[in-house]
Amino acid sequence: MASTLPASLGQTESVFSQANLQSFADILRSEWKTLRSELNRILDAASINHVNHPSFIIGFSPYEWGTEQPGQVQQRADFMDRYDQWFERFTLLFPSAIPTIADQIQDADELIRSWIARSDSNSWSVPKSIDDAFKTASRRLAPFEALIDQRAPSADAVVLAIIDTNCLLREPELATYASFLPGRPTQLVFPPVVIAELDDLKDRGRTPEVRTAANKAVRRLKGLRGRGSMIDGVPVQGSTTARLVPVEPKAADAASWLDLSVPDDRLIASAMSLQATHPSAIVVLITGDLNLATKAEFAGLPSIDPS
Repeated sequence: MASTLPASLGQTESVFSQANLQSFADILRSEWKTLRSELNRILDAASINHVNHPSFIIGFSPYEWGTEQPGQVQQRADFMDRYDQWFERFTLLFPSAIPTIADQIQDADELIRSWIARSDSNSWSVPKSIDDAFKTASRRLAPFEALIDQRAPSADAVVLAIIDTNCLLREPELATYASFLPGRPTQLVFPPVVIAELDDLKDRGRTPEVRTAANKAVRRLKGLRGRGSMIDGVPVQGSTTARLVPVEPKAADAASWLDLSVPDDRLIASAMSLQATHPSAIVVLITGDLNLATKAEFAGLPSIDPS
C-alpha cells in the first residue's frame, strides 16, 4: 500500500474540506435512485405482446416481452452488472434479516432479475402492459429505499476514518490526521489488518527505514493506551479520537470479489463491514495507494488521497 503525505498541512486541509463524502446509506440511496431511473427507461422502451396459445397448451404465460433492438439488450446487461454490485452491498445492511424483511428483499430482487435478466422465456411475471409494469415496479421495489431509511433514519455527522498502513509509516503522528476533516467529529479506526501489518513490518520490514517507521507507528498507538480504552476510543486532538475495532471480516459476509488472504482486500472488507454496522456515519479510507483507492471506489467506499 504505497502512499505519500502532503508537503504541508495547509494543502491537506484544502483537499479534505472539498471532499464529497457521504454516509453508506446516502451512497446506497443515490445509487438506487440512478438505477431506478435507468430501470424506468428500460421499461419505457420495452413492449409486451399478448400470446394466444392453442387451447391444448396449458401452463404458458399469456404475455411475453416484445422484440428488442440490440442496444436494448446491451442496456439490460449493463444494468444488471451495476445492479448486482449495488445489491451485494445493500444486503450487507441485513446480514441476519428477519423473515419479513428477507421476503421483501427477495421479492424486489426477483422482480428485477425476472424482468431484466429474462432468463425464463415463459415467465408469469411479465405484466400485461407497460403501464402495469410501472405500477408493479413502484409497489414491489419500494422496500429497497424504505429499508435503507429504516436502517439509517437520520444522518450522523461523525466520520470513521481508516488510515492505510503506509500512511502511518509516513506519518505516525495521529494528531496530523485530526486536521484532515475540519469541523467534523472524527474517529480514527484501526482494524486488525492494519495493526498486524505494522507488527509484521517492525520486525520483518524489507529495509531498516521501514522497520524503524513501523516501530514508531506502533509506539504511537501503544502510547494511546495510557489515555483510556482503545476499544471505546481515546482522545487524540480536539474532536478526534482513536479506537481499535478488533473484528476480522468473515468471508461469508464480505463482497464476493474480495480475497481475504490479501491484506488490501481485508482492509476494504473491514471498511465495508464498518459501513454496514454504521450506515448513517461517513466511513472513509485514507490512502495514497492507487490500487487500494480503485478497489475502494468499486466497493462504494469514499477515499481520500493525502498526497
